[in-house]
Amino acid sequence: MGKNYTNAETVEKLASQFNLTDAERSETLSSGQAKFSKHIGWARTYLGKARLLESTGRGRFRITKRGLALLRTNPPAITNQVLEQYAEFRERNQQATSRATPVNRKNRKKRKTPEALLNSKSGVSPGAVATSHLLEGVLEFVAKLVSGH
Repeated sequence: MGKNYTNAETVEKLASQFNLTDAERSETLSSGQAKFSKHIGWARTYLGKARLLESTGRGRFRITKRGLALLRTNPPAITNQVLEQYAEFRERNQQATSRATPVNRKNRKKRKTPEALLNSKSGVSPGAVATSHLLEGVLEFVAKLVSGH
């Protein structure tokens, strides 16, 4: 559909858009990965499951016609509930649940939602970014670049 974008340029652009401090940008998970970058990766995964973005190679992606169409509806927020309208998103989540082992299924019930994770202590610093803003930010970033704005 459009130009390919990298994870790195998306992380940088969104960190600026959300006015993250240097401290927030450099926060890491216990694995050593940058929290904000990791959460953008998860946002891309969710948007990809709904086929709003498509992968074009390692660390590269582009917005789809479906992603542009969703943005044209000007949703107040892009949440899991919005993504549930897409059959592919629902199917992939069901497949992941059905593949889980009994132990993982038990733990899965206890897991926080992506929204809760992003807004909890394990997510980006308090007040930095809400999940829906992150999902929207990734989509809008690519849409603006595609349209040349």
